[in-house]
This record gives sequence, C-alpha cells and structure tokens, in this order.
Amino acid sequence: MVSKLLRLSARYGTTVLVCGLFVSLSLIICLSLCSMQCDTPSSRHCMAEVLSLQNQILVKKVVETAPQQSVSYFFVVLIMSSPNSHSQRDLLRTTWLSKIPEDVLAKFVIGTARLDPEKVQELEQEQLEHHDLLLLPTLTDSYKNLTMKLLESFIWLNANINYKYVLKTDQDTYVQVHELKTILQKSGSQRVYWGFFDGRAHVKKQGKWLEKNFVLCDRYLPYAVGGGYIISSDLVRYIAQNWRLLQRFHSEDVSVGVWLAPLEINRIHDPRFDTEFVSRGCNNQYLVTHKQSPGDIRDKHNYLMMTGKLCRNQFQKRLSYIYNWNVPPTKCCERNNNTVP
Repeated sequence: MVSKLLRLSARYGTTVLVCGLFVSLSLIICLSLCSMQCDTPSSRHCMAEVLSLQNQILVKKVVETAPQQSVSYFFVVLIMSSPNSHSQRDLLRTTWLSKIPEDVLAKFVIGTARLDPEKVQELEQEQLEHHDLLLLPTLTDSYKNLTMKLLESFIWLNANINYKYVLKTDQDTYVQVHELKTILQKSGSQRVYWGFFDGRAHVKKQGKWLEKNFVLCDRYLPYAVGGGYIISSDLVRYIAQNWRLLQRFHSEDVSVGVWLAPLEINRIHDPRFDTEFVSRGCNNQYLVTHKQSPGDIRDKHNYLMMTGKLCRNQFQKRLSYIYNWNVPPTKCCERNNNTVP
C-alpha cells in the first residue's frame, strides 16, 4: 500500500517550488562574481569560475527541490518537450502514452527559467491536470541547452526514482512502450546502452549541430542517435554522480556517447530504432520511430490499435545497417542491405 502511494505521488505529485531565499542568495553570489574586476589575461578563467559555480547551483537546486522519496518503476520515459508544445504533449497523451503500464513513468521535460509568469502558470496548471511534467526551474529551454536538460533530468531521476531503465526520446516520436518493456524484462541486463548507433559521423563544424569544442577525434565517438535510446539505471547513476567531471557538447546524444565511451558496457545496436535525423520509412518491427508529424503519430496509433500492426503500408526511404563492431568505427555502418529494417 505504501509503495503504491509513493508511486502515485511521483506520477501525480505537483512540482516542488524553488525556495525563494535560496534563489535570492544564488543570484547574489552569481552577480557578485560577475561584477568582479578581472585583468584581461585572466578574464577567461574568471568567467569559467562563474559558469562553474552557476552550474553547481543549478544542479544542486534540481536535486534539493525534487521530492525526496523512494518510488519504484520498471521503466521511465523522458520526453524532451518545450514550453509552447502543449498540443504536441496532448497528442502523445491520447496516443502511445494513453495506455502505458502502471510500472512505467512518463515525464515531459521542460525548462522554465526566463519564462513569462503567465507561461509558468500555464505549465503549472497543466501539471496539476496531467501530473506528467518534469519542470526544471533553473534551465532556460533552448536547443543549445539540450545536453544540460538531459543531465538535469538524469540527476533528478537518480535522486528520486528507483527504476531499471530509462528511454530518452523526443515529442515527435512514436514509441511502442509495451514492446520495449517486454524485451527489457526478458533481457534483465545491466550496463545497457541500446539504440541505433553511429560510429563514423564527421564532427559538425557549422549549422545547428556545430561542435566547437570536440577535439577528441575528427569523427564522433560511437553513440546512439538522439531520436530515442535506452540506458540502464546504473549508467544513469554514473553520469549523475560524475556530472562535474563530464564535458558537455552541443549535441546531447554525442555527449552521452562520449561519457560512456571508456566504460565496459553492453552497446546494443538495433535497427528497430528508427531514430536518425530523418525517418527511414515505416516498418512493423520498429520500436521507436522519430521525426513523425502529428498526423503520422495519430495514424500509426490508430492502425496499431485496430490491427496490431504499426504501418498501413511498409516502405523504406533510406537504407539501414547492421553495426559492425569488429572493424574500425569509420567502417562500421555500411548501408548495403535493403532487408534490414
């Protein structure tokens, strides 16, 4: 009975407000540091200290303001959302989130820093109604902050929820939650990093995915692409506990790949994750399908409910591949087999 009440509390509890005194004190510290007079040669070091302190304050508030209680779920779904995406969240609530198992917790993650008070009030009202938002009061919600958004989500999970696996995905994605849960229950594996991997992607030097500070290699280290991937709780714990030591890159999925690169883990490449920057088409084997329009999501859900199949018509717009872990990463991913989903 106690466990059930705790589970309901995590699913339906309202967002805990940040202590006003702590916020005021934090702002005073940051402003005082920013106002320090720094000689030109040391200005970068001074700014680095300010940013480091700010990040420590942000993460500390995420942990301290979250409900400190022990609740258990098998599986957590973190959906990266944005303040103005209420209609997209409602779409997912009425489609693939509508019948998730009781031991699966779904959270839309949204940063609320620098929002108008009216927008914050709207989100708080939405939380009271649906109880499925993870509001991050110290995070400005923007693409450039996506890595920090994921990191704060992991820290919150590690501090508050007992679970075995987490799926990170986006709000333009269709997910077969029941299928994923069944597979994970059968495997029972730890140190799992499961998704659609890429090991030969060139480091982006311009555009949306620009990475100015990636100097490890001329290619990204092997990583599961960001439309959806699963990580076991032990690896999330590792990231959450060592966040101060981890370099954050512009792309959240690249960052996770780097953070986990030196660890002895189970990297599972699965073509059933259609999670690249464009969808490869539609296949009834797909577990996670990224880059879907609202119409695509609704149609897939309705057809799946009627027939048990995801696709009205299976088709392939882009070849997939089986990752070859026995060759250098630059040769890992040959798109030469149209039978791969």
